[in-house]
Amino acid sequence: MPTSNIEAISDMYDARSASYDSSNNSLHIRQTKTYLSHLTPYLHPGASLLDLACGTGLLTLPAKSLVGAQGRVVGIDVSKGMLDIARQKSQEQGIDIEWYEHDVSDLTPLNLGSTGGFDVITCASALILLPSPSTAVRNWTQVLKPGGRVMTDVQLPTANIVMEIFASIGPGVGQTLKWDMTLFRTQDSLCKVFEDAGLEVEQVWESEAYGSKEVDVEDAERIFGKALQNPMFADFGTEGVRDRALVEFTRRLKELGGAEGQLREETRFWMCIGRKLS
Repeated sequence: MPTSNIEAISDMYDARSASYDSSNNSLHIRQTKTYLSHLTPYLHPGASLLDLACGTGLLTLPAKSLVGAQGRVVGIDVSKGMLDIARQKSQEQGIDIEWYEHDVSDLTPLNLGSTGGFDVITCASALILLPSPSTAVRNWTQVLKPGGRVMTDVQLPTANIVMEIFASIGPGVGQTLKWDMTLFRTQDSLCKVFEDAGLEVEQVWESEAYGSKEVDVEDAERIFGKALQNPMFADFGTEGVRDRALVEFTRRLKELGGAEGQLREETRFWMCIGRKLS
């Protein structure tokens, strides 16, 4: 990942770190339960887990209780702020986890496979942030044991209307998101990332709705203003951009709302588990 993008994403999540657990409680905690329910058979006592883009440790910490004292759990994230929260929680709970501040796209410098590799690798809600997901997943397999599993996900294109709109209007107002929204438009596109990395797709499915809401196109200005409070979209509120971005945001939201002027957003993910054959 280019240095500028690493820094931008790190800064974005640093800014969100203090309130991340509370503001994302419903979505990410429910998603964590999905991960653990599917991976529990592989996270037996003594097993090893590598949690990439681990954030505040929502998945990393409970996984340690599954693998036990003899198991190994490693969490990696590019955001110091998120890792500070994770480390604090692990210290308070007396849980022994290895934490690394590092770009998850390329794990080579960390030499993580020197002890034989991991039984399970996870990357929740972050694959789309990587400049080349196929390259990254291929890199991850270098520290995965034969027969080991990788589990990751991507949002459905309809899962975040605001994000979709900002991605579509960005080029016209001179701003873009820090990731490519066109990479994953179908479930098959996620499977292809696994297959390109030499993994056998064991399971792929659409998640339950982790959240839902009704969107009224008449609320466009309020929705736009609230979105700008999120570091993910703050650049669209800069001087010389905000007014044009608001016009385009409103136009696009009305197009999506159609004659009814209403949209229903459901936060769903395509989820995939792949196995390393050899």
